[in-house]
Amino acid sequence: NLKESIRHDDRPVFLENVLDDPEEWATWEDLDYCIHNTGIFDVRYFNKTESKYEDVSVLKIASDQTNEIHKQTTGHYHDRINPIRVIDAPTLLKRNHSIIVTNFEHQCEKAAEMIKFLCELFYYDVENHGVWPARISENSGHAHLYAGYKDSNSFSPHVDGPANFIFQIQGENEFTVYENKKCALTEVHMDARASLEYRKEVYDNLRPIETRVMKPGDMVYVPSRQYHYVTPVTDRLSLSFPLILKGPTSVML
Repeated sequence: NLKESIRHDDRPVFLENVLDDPEEWATWEDLDYCIHNTGIFDVRYFNKTESKYEDVSVLKIASDQTNEIHKQTTGHYHDRINPIRVIDAPTLLKRNHSIIVTNFEHQCEKAAEMIKFLCELFYYDVENHGVWPARISENSGHAHLYAGYKDSNSFSPHVDGPANFIFQIQGENEFTVYENKKCALTEVHMDARASLEYRKEVYDNLRPIETRVMKPGDMVYVPSRQYHYVTPVTDRLSLSFPLILKGPTSVML
């Protein structure tokens, strides 16, 4: 039904009670297992601290053993993927940072099945451009587990290159989608060098379409390059399935 409803009108769509058993998809115990096994799982955290206007970097978390050895280091980072070696993931959660496991399908068989299902459902052969999803990377073709405590810091208002299927697993999120879309002829992400004044101007002039409090089992479909913003209302777990079509309008992603 979702596929038919967006075929000629690609827009954000909220759906309630899509998952009958959301608690079977991900638990806090699953998250704990992932953050203690970073040799298998890609685990990262948001460095944002308070303002929604901040630039957000997603930094990789090293294993507990590495963190313990380097706990007293100064913790300077030179790019977005350098491991943090100062404090461990549970401490980051307590300090209101959000955690992402970007390949959670290795822990959850249901998530792996969902990826396969979405690929089959939206399979599309674009002549001379390959088939969907033609690009598998950390941003496409995986299950992303998002975790954070109540009022934890998430992304600023932003767009994603992939289309996103986002499921609420535990707790509640306030989810806002905006009318604004990022031009396909420009970069997806806000320039990290952009001033605070410029960010305020952009974010404060976004035009909201709808805000929903997402509950366990709910889903939202967010088209490629559509602005959206998430605020955790309670401790929360969410699953995102971002997927990219390498076709004429997205070959540059």
